[in-house]
Amino acid sequence: MSNGESSESEEAMAECAEEVTDEQIATLQAEVISQPNDYDKRMQLIALLRAAGELDALRAQREATSEIFAMPPKFWMEWIDDEKTCESDKEVIRTLFERAIGDFHSPEIIVEYVQWACGVSIEFARQKMEEAVRLIGLRADCASIVWGVYLDFEKVVLQSLNEEEADKHRILIDGIYARFLRIPHIGIEQSWNEYETFAGGKESEAVKTNYQAALRRMPEIAPFENRLEDDSLTVEDQLNILSEYIEMEIQGGDPARVQMTFERAVTVSAAEPNANLWLQYGSWLDSKLKIPSVAVSVYERAIRHAPCTALWQQYLSALERANSPTELIDSKWPLAKESICTADEGLSLYRTYIYLTRRRASAQGEDYSKVLELFEEGSTFLQERFGQHWDSPKAQYRKNYALFLYTVAKQPEKGRRIWNDILASGSGHLAAAWLEAANLERFFGNVNIARKMLYRAINSASDHPYMVYEALIQFEREVGTLEELDKALEKVNAQAARVAARPPKKKAEHERSGRSKKETDRREAGEKEEAGAKLAEKGENAENESKPLQNGGKRQHDEANDHANHPDEKKAKVVIDEDGFAVPTSLKVPKKVGSGAGAAVASTEAPSSSGNVNGSENSAKTVFISNLDFKLPKEKIMQIFPNAKEVRFIQRGMSKLHKGFGYVDFETVEEAQEALSKDRHLIDGRPMYVSENKPHEKGQRNEFRYPTTLEKNKLFVNNVHYDATSEQVKEVFAVFGAIRDVRIVTHKSGKSKGCAYVEFEEESAASAALKAEDIVLLERKLSVAYSNPPKKKDLSLTKMASTSTGHQRSKIDLVPRALSRGKADISKPEKADMHPQAKLSNEQFRSFLSK
Repeated sequence: MSNGESSESEEAMAECAEEVTDEQIATLQAEVISQPNDYDKRMQLIALLRAAGELDALRAQREATSEIFAMPPKFWMEWIDDEKTCESDKEVIRTLFERAIGDFHSPEIIVEYVQWACGVSIEFARQKMEEAVRLIGLRADCASIVWGVYLDFEKVVLQSLNEEEADKHRILIDGIYARFLRIPHIGIEQSWNEYETFAGGKESEAVKTNYQAALRRMPEIAPFENRLEDDSLTVEDQLNILSEYIEMEIQGGDPARVQMTFERAVTVSAAEPNANLWLQYGSWLDSKLKIPSVAVSVYERAIRHAPCTALWQQYLSALERANSPTELIDSKWPLAKESICTADEGLSLYRTYIYLTRRRASAQGEDYSKVLELFEEGSTFLQERFGQHWDSPKAQYRKNYALFLYTVAKQPEKGRRIWNDILASGSGHLAAAWLEAANLERFFGNVNIARKMLYRAINSASDHPYMVYEALIQFEREVGTLEELDKALEKVNAQAARVAARPPKKKAEHERSGRSKKETDRREAGEKEEAGAKLAEKGENAENESKPLQNGGKRQHDEANDHANHPDEKKAKVVIDEDGFAVPTSLKVPKKVGSGAGAAVASTEAPSSSGNVNGSENSAKTVFISNLDFKLPKEKIMQIFPNAKEVRFIQRGMSKLHKGFGYVDFETVEEAQEALSKDRHLIDGRPMYVSENKPHEKGQRNEFRYPTTLEKNKLFVNNVHYDATSEQVKEVFAVFGAIRDVRIVTHKSGKSKGCAYVEFEEESAASAALKAEDIVLLERKLSVAYSNPPKKKDLSLTKMASTSTGHQRSKIDLVPRALSRGKADISKPEKADMHPQAKLSNEQFRSFLSK
């Protein structure tokens, strides 16, 4: 700092000191005590104390703040300048310099340090010079400065030596030039000229070779350095350029240069913490450099600068890789828990620490009591903090806990209670959940209890019931007696019959294709009987095999009674000719609407109209909401849309439940448009879909809201962790450029499908992300591609090509092979000749009858 700048700073502090009061300082001190992790309040207090000249209190506050946070270079320079002004001990100043460099590798602080070191001793200065070139000596923007200070220092020492010592020292300086000139940097030609002057025509060939190699690399580096020289760049702009710079260095394959460029990037963001940048840096250290001690050092700075659960997860893993003491790892856990902001973050962090502890227990003697304590602690902590839906919708944490209890801790009773809780809290309709619980109980618990679980599953699983049917039958085949197998078959057949007897859901395709209700019902009834017959035919004894024959004539009975079910159909009048023969009646051709080959057959039913009753203006003031819980009250919707005029659910006839969708009316069009931003808002773990109100005809599909063509500013990201949030995905990709939107693709239940879309403001940002290597989120390497969904097949062509029935149901293959071969041999009836034939005379009819 120059004398002019120092005097201006002192004058400004004097003016501020007059304005600062003891009351202001006391108020801020109380707030800092109550909120010790509030960085902004601490910085405000430090500014007030410095302005008031309270040096002791200022020093104490700076000490406390720097222990909690990684402080930017400006903070350290102010502190060092104040200590120099107070003529503090050299050891105090040296310690501050070391701590400042430990937080960020700032060129300003490092150069200031080596210059200050020259006033301590020659050996100390030389030691700090070597540390300086190791930390920032490869940086193209400041290499000439730090190496220049080193060379100037040694040249000054050279002048004080005698001739014999001077010759040795020239060799030392020549070696420093050799190291310096092999580094590509800004002003490399001028550095070579200085070396030529020093060598006096005796330049080393090795130094010249290194210089020429560095000069050839300059065209790769110069464009980045030229862009970074622009003083108008924001921190975000600089980070975007440095991200490209890092990619170039990674491709170059020099780990030292890659690490130094990462350090340059984190120093740029010192005043604006960027967790994503630290995550990217840490992932590179873990996957490429693979030096545990270096990774631990970097993560220690990262969690002080930009603490988040993802960084804590990587830090704990790095400590484990470095074989850190158990006490050290455990001491970090209370601090790690403070970074939890959401249930997903808590689940991920707890799992990381729990399984770290499990691995440690396995290596040290298999005492898993600490693991069980952590599982229990996590359940209590997360439930108290995030409510009853803390583990929704997959209940993965409780499943992990139950698995550990069954397989490792050998406590099946406790694991059974956890699984009962899972099945009773939203997973009871899932066949996969029941089968997972039954298998755990079978192999690690009690076989009889596993059997009971499968019987309960028969009545409860509704998504894939036939999976449970097959599992129960196979279970009894493997572990049961013949009587137990017969009982299982009887239960399965009875339940399958009840499922088949349920009224089928109406499909829009039936209405669009013009099929009559009679034809649809007849076809679906036949399929139900076929499904029931196949299940019964699987029976292991004659009694079970005879069951499907009881309903064998139902289809013929239905066909014989078609006219009885449709009394409006009139019988055709029979005409007898003069010879006593009935004259064949011509087939009635359905009336057609319009003319030409493309005319459609007129429907006997009146078309349903679902037009907008209130007109297009009112439609614009309404949004359509869907994917709601059937029991969700209107009050919940009103809380999400406080400006709503009315919430209208579509009710289920006379039931108290609604259909899971409805409309929200607003006073203005602007309010309705603003409400669209609430799309996929989670309500009790389930996403609510919000879309524009676009009334359409019955059976007509609404337009898909997202583009289905190639978008070069949008990326499709696969292999996304199922626990990842939109914010975490955004953090990972924000380093490549400004992001417009992030959308994680989910099932209607809110469960992630493991993929996402990231939309950037610019195509260049998407391109940079596409070229990046090893983008890692929650220990998963992401797969990235441009958003270009495959075109869907024409539904009409698909229907024409299909030879199966329209309504299919999952079935167990219970048909005997003899019957299946018999069905395959049945030939299809030949199509009637469609060409018209000449009418037969009466004589020809008589000749047929006389044969």
